[in-house]
Amino acid sequence: MRRGGRGARQGRLQAVAGALILAAAFAVSARAQPPGGLPDLDDMIDAAIEDRVEEAVAESIEAQVEETVVNSVERNVARNVEQAVERSVAAGVEQTVEQAVEAAVEGDVAGMIETAVESRVVDRLELDAARAVETGLAVAAENASIPREIAEEATAPSRALLGGEEAEGRRREPIIEIVDGWPAIRHEWVAVVAEADAQAIEALGVEILAREPLAASGEVMFVLRVSDADSKAGAIETALARLGRGRLDRNHIYDPAFAPRPGIVRGMETPAEEARADAAGAGRAVRIGLIDTAIDETHPALAGSEIVARDFVALGSVRPRAHGTAVASLMAGAIGHYTEPSARLEISAASVFFETREGRRGATTAALVRAVDWLRGRNVKVANVSLAGPPNRALEAAIASAREAGMVFVAAVGNEGPAARPLYPAAYEGVVGVTAVDGEGALFRWALRGPQVDIAALGVDVAVAAPGGGMRRDSGTSFAAPLVSVFLADRLEPAASPNAARAALRAAAVSPPACPAGCKDLYGLGLLLPLKAARQATKS
Repeated sequence: MRRGGRGARQGRLQAVAGALILAAAFAVSARAQPPGGLPDLDDMIDAAIEDRVEEAVAESIEAQVEETVVNSVERNVARNVEQAVERSVAAGVEQTVEQAVEAAVEGDVAGMIETAVESRVVDRLELDAARAVETGLAVAAENASIPREIAEEATAPSRALLGGEEAEGRRREPIIEIVDGWPAIRHEWVAVVAEADAQAIEALGVEILAREPLAASGEVMFVLRVSDADSKAGAIETALARLGRGRLDRNHIYDPAFAPRPGIVRGMETPAEEARADAAGAGRAVRIGLIDTAIDETHPALAGSEIVARDFVALGSVRPRAHGTAVASLMAGAIGHYTEPSARLEISAASVFFETREGRRGATTAALVRAVDWLRGRNVKVANVSLAGPPNRALEAAIASAREAGMVFVAAVGNEGPAARPLYPAAYEGVVGVTAVDGEGALFRWALRGPQVDIAALGVDVAVAAPGGGMRRDSGTSFAAPLVSVFLADRLEPAASPNAARAALRAAAVSPPACPAGCKDLYGLGLLLPLKAARQATKS
């Protein structure tokens, strides 16, 4: 529009210029004519010029005014429209965002609350129902003399709910704190009480994370959440003391008792592979319990071993397998070396170790109590516990109760160093504490020493199975304990007791070459050698 106005104005100026030229021509022509020959041209020219100039000026002014007005209107309209659109858009966006955020927040919060509540309720109902079903079926199977294999198959769905893969996604990550120098699950306590005393715990009003019947012992385990600043922790201890039960403690964490060495040896032939190839389907069963990490049941070193596995972990979703696989392979390798050649191995494997996203591994007191009761219910006479940690009254009570029922516990003394404080469960009364030696009988340099040491066995630079089918070499008291466990399981079946276990070890132990006088705090009763080596040592 502005470009058109400028063109019209130029046209009018050209017309004015033409009129002036025409007037000049007339003036020249008039001066050339004789006087009185033509009308008064000056008047005519002046009139014509005046008319044309007025017309041109009027048109020019009109065009300029029109252009100015139009431009001003355009700018004002554009500005007003822009401001109006901005205000409208801003208001609409703000309202839309507010509504969307409000709806999203309301939906998220409602969904989160609903999901959390639903998950807690469903988890609790599933777990309670699964435990009730398993307990009922176990009792019914026992009363009806149903074979153990059939009972295991019948309780598989409930076991899946208690510890199988379906439940792993709902398991929470552990929060670990240090309490009196020992690691524990933050704010969690474990209590083991008689069924008749369970109501006293429930009446205290604390948050109950789990209430689990221990079918074999007839007791109940509670996992409670109590803040350190909460006065209810003292109330619980007071209530238990009044009931005559000192069975409350923190939900402590225990570590595998081994000193890992890197490197995997592929294709190495091991005693485990030789023993299982010879013993598969052969003679009398050596039944043994294993409380450890999960195991790789498909490993060739375990071929021919009968394994019943169960998971007792309520934390995390990852299950480490290296330590348990290594210990199980040493059990398999001990058949024919620490037992008669015709023996066959049956392992009841209790998985108790969690693994956090950061790679921290541990077994809680609650998981250990569950495992002990399960093995007791399976009538396992000897249980291998290759882990170590703090003293715990709830765990001690569970082990003591199982020992009174005839179970023998074999535990690694730990690898914290010669001057370290005693570790448990090896240091509990009646538990067989095992230390490690090398092939020459020299003590493992990181093994604990003290009165908790009952026996020594090979556990330094030994070949063990690794998950996935390979082999590696490791050292630690963890790897000495399974040899002792297999030896006792073979000697003590079908009857077992801590006294009988000690008598069997005393009869089989050989004085270590480096310490003929005995050195009780180092070797305990002495060295437990394979049968062939022990016979040769006795003859010499």
